[in-house]
Amino acid sequence: MYNRQILADHFNGKRDANDPEVQREFALLKQQAQIDWNEMYAGKGDPRVTAQSIEEDYIYSAQSVAKTQLLLKRIKIIVTLAVLAVVALIFVLKK
Repeated sequence: MYNRQILADHFNGKRDANDPEVQREFALLKQQAQIDWNEMYAGKGDPRVTAQSIEEDYIYSAQSVAKTQLLLKRIKIIVTLAVLAVVALIFVLKK
């Protein structure tokens, strides 16, 4: 199975597309999509589901993880700044 976190790091800009680990994970993702298609859909006659569509779903999932991580990081920064502002305000008002 591929490592979705390495792909999420790539989509967040932490890893370059030329990074060997990123390339390896994309290759593993493609292999996993083919395996999953073979096990779940091969020979079932549903033309809407292909190994490529499963691969695209896995990539979308990694992109969603990356977006969520970025959003949570921003929220954490905002909350930290808000707490610091409240603490500073309390400190100033106590004087």
